[in-house]
Amino acid sequence: RKDGARQVSEMIRFAATSTNVRKGKIMKLMKYFQHNLDPTISRFGIRIANDFIVVSTRTLNPPQVEYHNKKFSLVNKGSWRMDNMQFLQPKNVAHKWTVLYCDSRSGGHKISYNQINDFGRKILFQSKAFNISLDPEVSIRPFTEDERSLDTVFADLKRSHYDLAIVIIPQSRISYDTIKQKAELQHGILTQCVKQFTVERKCNDQTIGNILLKVNSKLNGINHKIKDDPRLPMLVNTMYMGADVTHPSPDQREIPSVVGVAASHDPYGASYNMQYRLQRGTLEEIEDMYTVTLEHLRVYKEYRNAYPDHILYYRDGVSDGQFPKIKNEELRHIRQACDKVGCTPKICCVIVVKRHHTRFFPSGVETPSNRFNNVDPGTVVDRTIVHPNEMQFFMVS
Repeated sequence: RKDGARQVSEMIRFAATSTNVRKGKIMKLMKYFQHNLDPTISRFGIRIANDFIVVSTRTLNPPQVEYHNKKFSLVNKGSWRMDNMQFLQPKNVAHKWTVLYCDSRSGGHKISYNQINDFGRKILFQSKAFNISLDPEVSIRPFTEDERSLDTVFADLKRSHYDLAIVIIPQSRISYDTIKQKAELQHGILTQCVKQFTVERKCNDQTIGNILLKVNSKLNGINHKIKDDPRLPMLVNTMYMGADVTHPSPDQREIPSVVGVAASHDPYGASYNMQYRLQRGTLEEIEDMYTVTLEHLRVYKEYRNAYPDHILYYRDGVSDGQFPKIKNEELRHIRQACDKVGCTPKICCVIVVKRHHTRFFPSGVETPSNRFNNVDPGTVVDRTIVHPNEMQFFMVS
């Protein structure tokens, strides 16, 4: 069962502890268990140190983010602002769009029409500042919690050639999953979902800007890119691929696993297409990587008039014991697909492991700008505690 919003909020609040507090808890447990006094551990000749290992680190210089007309934003501790800047490459065609809201017939809190209208005007006003081409005429349409009502609305939007529907989701009665399935899977309408609470209570410029970041990407625009640095030249003609497999719960063996593979088709790795497959449950390696890669190469060639010279393949959700399968199966199928279309790109596979038990603690103290005393974003550890033979590193993002 999925946790509710309140449970998730409380869990995040509990987990967001200072590194000093977390380190203190670990040291307290080490002192309590007294592993070095355990005779079994002693017979194996193992001794656990009383303090943490000190490792050498290096911190990558943060890049500058480039926007329209060669305007740049400085990155500070993993974040940046785009004040008075426009998206790098928005689509210049005026997009037909609408705002949908739930007009509940079963009671409950309803959002006022004036709030919806004000929200639509703010979207339109700020889209001009960001240089997104939205049709100046926005329609506001209701739907009910009955799924047939959603079908009717989305079918009409499809017939009327709408490019985007911004859907205000109520606190209850209808779910995000239902809207996405109806709009994007069944009717082919792009959607941007916004919580009703956000429209009513948090409808400020920053929120509108964050919404438009997603809208521009969904309309095949490019928000920004990394500033070119002659000291660190970007790979030219590169396709960035990312893949993951979502598995059913252990008690649902008959349900298939879902494969998702995205790949870029622009010079900056910002615009991408997606392929998904269903495969045998619990199988981690992607069975149909050959045809998936063929389709991504076809789209890349369609947009760039050439096949990639480099493929950077990011793979998520793989345990250490499955690394050989990824190398022997998935990478082999990627190479076979490249051979099929007659290209020979250099391929680099980066397996991203987020669920590990290695924790880094800075040697400094808390400051007003870093009250949790976290390790700086961009910190890299590639010595002392990494695999002796494999190319492994830790990166703090």
